[in-house]
Amino acid sequence: KMGSIVREAYEASGSGAVYTVVLEQHRGQESALRRIEQLHDNSWLDEQTAWIGIWVTLLNPDLGVFTNTLAHIFVAPSGEMVALTAAWTFLAAPYQNKAIIIADVTFALLWLLFVALFMVRFKSRKMSVKETLADFGMIFDGMLSLGGAAIIFAWIYYVLWLNDVFRNVSQVALSREGLNVLSNTNGTALDSLDANTDYTEKVDAMHVELLRFCEYLEKCRLGYAWYAILLTPCFLPAFKVQPRLLVLARTIQLAFIDLIHFFIIFFTMFFAAAISGMFAF
Repeated sequence: KMGSIVREAYEASGSGAVYTVVLEQHRGQESALRRIEQLHDNSWLDEQTAWIGIWVTLLNPDLGVFTNTLAHIFVAPSGEMVALTAAWTFLAAPYQNKAIIIADVTFALLWLLFVALFMVRFKSRKMSVKETLADFGMIFDGMLSLGGAAIIFAWIYYVLWLNDVFRNVSQVALSREGLNVLSNTNGTALDSLDANTDYTEKVDAMHVELLRFCEYLEKCRLGYAWYAILLTPCFLPAFKVQPRLLVLARTIQLAFIDLIHFFIIFFTMFFAAAISGMFAF
């Protein structure tokens, strides 16, 4: 939930708890160090600083992939510094490979077929609501039907949101062309970051939008993973067509209760070992 931590801190910035400074890559390392030194000299960075968040957004034009990196640096009152980093990657254009369109259309058609067969089976049985709720198979198929609809709508929302993200990134790139660079008497470039507030605001908006988008992306990926796992039992009836696969299907069916108890014990011991390893190492 690192993205949520930063978003909550950022939304609380109106109270003065959090501020944002933009360090542009095209200005070079000397400009960034000079800006940080300026913050330190004016007590914006001091011993009372408790948290520093670093947002970096990269676009690989050859692969067409965005990488959004978020690094936390927590400064404890004891002087300890704890670093925590997270990175998200996603395609700039989800349909740059046209084969993905075929896969999406196939998924939509199979989902429509599954829903149609479910509705036919539901109407043919002429079951009451109470009987339907008592039938685990009907409930499971209904959950898969609703889950497939949620997957499709989540993907459409993802594509539309990705267009907004790309638009924000483009606005940042275009506004960068108008940056003012001042020169001192020695001829060395000085930053006019405060003069170009429009660019800073657009960079801020881009990072906040990307942060929320990556949180949504994590939830989508988790939902897709669980939906794929729930689809697995649907293959068991198909195993009955082939005699050898029928043996496997009957074995799983007869040992289902024992498998549940086994996984309860297995995951309990696995999580205990994982937690012990985390604290030990």
